[in-house]
Amino acid sequence: AILAIFSVTLENARIPAAAAFTMSVLPSVAQKTRVLIVGTGLSGSLTCYHLRALAKKSVIPLRIDVADMARGPGGRMSTTRYGPEEIRANTGAQYLSTSSATAAALLQTVCASASPTHTPPNNSCPLDRVENPLRRSTHFVDSDNAYTHWLPRHGTNSAVKQFLYGGEPDRIVFESRLQRMAKDSTQRLVPLFDSGGTTSTYDIVILAMPPKDIIKFFNDDRRDSQSQADLHRRTNRGKKKARLSPDHRGVVLPPDVLRRLRGPSYVGRYSLALWLHDNEFADRAQEALNTRSENDPHPVLDMVSSQPGGVLVAQSTVKLWRQLTNSKGGGRHSAKSSILE
Repeated sequence: AILAIFSVTLENARIPAAAAFTMSVLPSVAQKTRVLIVGTGLSGSLTCYHLRALAKKSVIPLRIDVADMARGPGGRMSTTRYGPEEIRANTGAQYLSTSSATAAALLQTVCASASPTHTPPNNSCPLDRVENPLRRSTHFVDSDNAYTHWLPRHGTNSAVKQFLYGGEPDRIVFESRLQRMAKDSTQRLVPLFDSGGTTSTYDIVILAMPPKDIIKFFNDDRRDSQSQADLHRRTNRGKKKARLSPDHRGVVLPPDVLRRLRGPSYVGRYSLALWLHDNEFADRAQEALNTRSENDPHPVLDMVSSQPGGVLVAQSTVKLWRQLTNSKGGGRHSAKSSILE
């Protein structure tokens, strides 16, 4: 059995990590290889897309199951809807950003194609190029000028759906929170869920999520303040640790792997979407924040986005995130209160 941990982005489109990994693995595994991808954000959806394409090209029977704890795909590229007209608000990533012609071509091709396995049918994902994106703090590898920004008209998560369903997964299960990884007597991988999930065993499990969330599924690891998995365990109490059956054993990661998973440092954002009757207010709020100089950043607001339909999306600063996650009484409710004020 093979456990793979990927963080795949559009910039890996030429030789994606998933494809490069699978090129060396698939020829040596048995027919009808069973693969589970945990996470349906952009990384997991891209992995599904590239794996299916590679399996078709290599004529290798491959079953791909996908699981996610959310109600639908998107991950941190979240789009929420409100009201009978389903006015959309991008509460996570505001754009899809590419820094190479290959990645841009892949994005445009996939978004222009139909998704045959999407229910209801999804014919396309129209894209608009954004010439003047909102000012915000970024963590790009290159300078902002090296990137082209794209905005899907149906919400940023509509592009994620195109990649996911374009990968033609055999099964997708949402509201399924992975809690632990185990293996059976034949060394096949057994994912244990505390809600939803699958009952199958797998030859390959791909965990497409932040590194510090991945650690939680192994070695009974300590809590981590940056772990989204720990956050959900605190806010969804009553879920006990999954117990192993007599024929299952927990998967223990080697010390060097744990060290590498703990290495990356990253910060999050709290996001708040407001649907307003006064459309102009959202525009004025965005303009007011953007007129602040770079030397005078707002202590709470990192980005304010006025979106069609009178929607105002505000995201917090790194300072606010660190302040609230390091305090005993912090958390999402305090962050949203600070943003609203």
